[in-house]
Amino acid sequence: MELVKSMLSTASQYGIAIFVLMSLNVALVSFIFLAWKQGIKEREELFQVIKDNTAAYTKLQETINTLIQVIKHS
Repeated sequence: MELVKSMLSTASQYGIAIFVLMSLNVALVSFIFLAWKQGIKEREELFQVIKDNTAAYTKLQETINTLIQVIKHS
């Protein structure tokens, strides 16, 4: 009977250890996934800022060219 209790005690300790390790594994995977997702979100925002700045630069260049033409013809 003592042997069975000892085996159950050891098994429950291993079970608890495995449960804790699996829980930590799930938490780590979740953290990595959320960090990756946040990185994608920030990257998409960065691309949008670059697109907006490129559009603004193009518009500014057109305005400068127009002003140069007006000055040349004056």
